[in-house]
Amino acid sequence: MKFMKKEMSPEEKSKFKKQYEELADYQITQMLADGREAYVEGVYELLQEEARRRGLETEEKETVENPEEKPVEKLPSQPSVDPEGDLNTYVQMVIVNHEADKKTIQSILEKTDIAYFFQNLHIYPNVELPVGLMVVEPRVGEAMELLKNFRPSNSIILW
Repeated sequence: MKFMKKEMSPEEKSKFKKQYEELADYQITQMLADGREAYVEGVYELLQEEARRRGLETEEKETVENPEEKPVEKLPSQPSVDPEGDLNTYVQMVIVNHEADKKTIQSILEKTDIAYFFQNLHIYPNVELPVGLMVVEPRVGEAMELLKNFRPSNSIILW
């Protein structure tokens, strides 16, 4: 039995386009990094179209069969400390909703060699917060110990 590919309706296409226009650049970039095979027909092309409209890199990555050979991806967000290794090894520890909280966390962690960065969690351009404090997984316990006396103004501690 053969299945015919269902073409996206104009309404669906419009809905996806509008949705993608509201996403942050890094979200579009991360979605494109998932590759064409991660989406139903037509959706990946809409993502590429939105990326080109914004002037983002739109190259489709080659599928890598061997996971050990897969290149390490870097987040487009501005890390406080350059992430080391595979970004999947980072754990989100705090959702930072206040600039003073972010500065306090930075002042505590920048005195150490613990790899961390702040990942944008917002979808609107020119909005600085909220961000997630991402800490390299093997050092989460140390970070928790350092931040145990941290009392956030308006942020959410996730541990």
